[in-house]
Amino acid sequence: MLARLAEYYGVTTDYLCGLSDNPQGTSDRPILDATCEAIIAKLMGAPDDVVREAMDYVEYLTAKAERRMRQERKERDSLKRMADKVDAEKGEK
Repeated sequence: MLARLAEYYGVTTDYLCGLSDNPQGTSDRPILDATCEAIIAKLMGAPDDVVREAMDYVEYLTAKAERRMRQERKERDSLKRMADKVDAEKGEK
C-alpha cells in the first residue's frame, strides 16, 4: 500500500514516512522500496495491537533519525562557521 502511494505521488516511501527530505530518493531506492514492501506484507495479517506497536516503533526510529540528522547538521554548521572564521582571519593578515 505504501509503495503504491509513493508511486502515485512520484515520491519515495522514505519521503512518505518522513525518513527523508528528498522526495526523489537516492540510488538505493529499490532496496528501500523492497524493504518497505516486505514490512507491509508482514503486517498485513497482523492483529491491530501488533500493527500499532510496529507503528509506535517506526515513529520512535523516525524521531531518533531526525534527532541524529539535526545534531549532524548542527555540527556541520559549527564546523563551517569555524572554517569561515579561519578563512576571514587569514584574509585580514
